[in-house]
Amino acid sequence: MSFNASVEVTEIVLKTVENVSKELAKRCILECALRHNFDADEELRILGLDNVTVISKKREKKPVIKFCLPFIHNSEDKNGCNGIAFNEGLYTQCKKVRVNDVFCKTCLGESLASENGEPKNGTVRRRNFSPYYSYEDSRGRMPPSYQDYMKKKGITEEDVLEEAEKQGIKINREHFASFSRTPKLKEKAKKKSKKSLIIEAEEEISDLFAELTSDDALDLNEKETLKSGEENMSEEKKAQKAQEKAERDAKAEQEKAEKEAKAALRAQEKAERDAKVEQEKAEKAALRAQEKAERDAKVEQEKAEKAEKAALRAQEKAERDAKVEKEKAEKAEKAALRAQEKAERDAKVEQEKAEKAALRAQEKAGKGAKTEKESEKQAETKKVTVKRVFCKGKQYLMSEENVLYDVETREEVGLWCEKTQSILELPDESDDESDDEN
Repeated sequence: MSFNASVEVTEIVLKTVENVSKELAKRCILECALRHNFDADEELRILGLDNVTVISKKREKKPVIKFCLPFIHNSEDKNGCNGIAFNEGLYTQCKKVRVNDVFCKTCLGESLASENGEPKNGTVRRRNFSPYYSYEDSRGRMPPSYQDYMKKKGITEEDVLEEAEKQGIKINREHFASFSRTPKLKEKAKKKSKKSLIIEAEEEISDLFAELTSDDALDLNEKETLKSGEENMSEEKKAQKAQEKAERDAKAEQEKAEKEAKAALRAQEKAERDAKVEQEKAEKAALRAQEKAERDAKVEQEKAEKAEKAALRAQEKAERDAKVEKEKAEKAEKAALRAQEKAERDAKVEQEKAEKAALRAQEKAGKGAKTEKESEKQAETKKVTVKRVFCKGKQYLMSEENVLYDVETREEVGLWCEKTQSILELPDESDDESDDEN
């Protein structure tokens, strides 16, 4: 069974884990090789750790549905822009940063260019005083039912409440209730663009002009007069607008310069970080190369020491073997010498036995002539005085001539030597007879 050298990680740490895994695996094998004396390169090749495969595992991301929350009365941001943004037709508070005490840059420009002094989508104040779905912008457009918006976006009431809880907003139940407009409001809501209006009941178009009263005509005249007055605004107001525009442009240029300076600073910081990272990489690479060289030198040194120890052990074994052979030769030589000595002793013993046998035969031949003398000597019995003694832990009878006799049989045993404290053999009778003949 082959070793599996693959690792599963997420895509975020793929590159880092790939390098770390290779380095860790190699360091572990090298350390084990130093401890247990095996070939690290061969093990790396067998296990396939030179080519570690990192398998990326992608996370399953939950699809995120982006949607807007409905407008809530009297819940606006007091420090935010007081204009209304379209926001997919829901007409909620503008999220841009205001440049004066009321509007952001966009809403301020729209309010200055409008007839009523409001942005094109209206203001938060007017939105608060209007019913949720009866609000109209400057072009007569109305917000749709939030239920219709939820169906269009494919979101549920739980999704809306969860998002509102995240933003710290409380949603009124009115937005989740069923809602239907009156026919007149439906007609107003069907405007297609800024200039066109589609009405289902065509017969009412002519009635609109027919029903105009004199008061309505008067109102139209007043509006025309007001419009001509606005067109003739004073030079002072124009100068003020020009000054405000110049200030806005100067501020925009200043912000642009600040952004460019920040971008240059970030680029410089990034270059410094990249240089530092490259320097650290180079230092780490040099350190790893140095450590590898030291490990290789250590491995070579250990190999040389092992070879030296092996040669020394071989030399010692050869010396021991030579010593053993020498001892064997000496033992064989000693054994041969002992065998030679034994043969010489045996030959000498055999010679002595032969001499003694010849002597006994000669003595036996001479005993016939001496029988008469011996009988006479035997007739002459002598009385011997003895005493009890202990020699070598045994009891004997000893005469005055230091002759030892057995206690029970009264036979002569030997001759006691006081000097050597030992029992000597009795002299032969032939010696005594030769002494007598002399």
